Amino acid sequence: MYLCIYQYVSWFQGENTVFRNTNSTAPSLSQQEKDEVNAKVVQYQQNLLDFVKDTRQEVYDVDPSRYSSPDVIPFAIIQLGCWIREYNDNGLTVFTAQQEVADNDPNIVLVDSYHNLSCHYHLDDPSQLIIGHRLAVQMQTLLKSPKKNLFHYTSEFEGGQ
Repeated sequence: MYLCIYQYVSWFQGENTVFRNTNSTAPSLSQQEKDEVNAKVVQYQQNLLDFVKDTRQEVYDVDPSRYSSPDVIPFAIIQLGCWIREYNDNGLTVFTAQQEVADNDPNIVLVDSYHNLSCHYHLDDPSQLIIGHRLAVQMQTLLKSPKKNLFHYTSEFEGGQ
């Protein structure tokens, strides 16, 4: 029998939340579509909180002696890449939801996959290596001293760069 020892959990997801429910080719969203996307983002944020809680509990249950509680298990949220903004400005709302989840938990870090990387959906090889490095730096920092996020949502996402 093998015992799996977890150092942390990383999560890289969220793009489905920003897409329309319809196959519309209109360049902008109707008010109804905006309302649908906003509702999906609110649900996404709650789902992400629930996912973090449930995953931490499962990891804790494997070896309760390793952590003082499920809440202290380190967790990384890797933000969606810039391609989502190129495709659909609603990606900004998912960025914000991910940021809020990370900001409200001292044992969650947010890993930047937006700046200075390929905007291709699956990312190119160098971009994946850079994200891996950013994840390693964030987790090394978190494992040494909880909550020193090196990345934070800025106005750059709003075209301020």
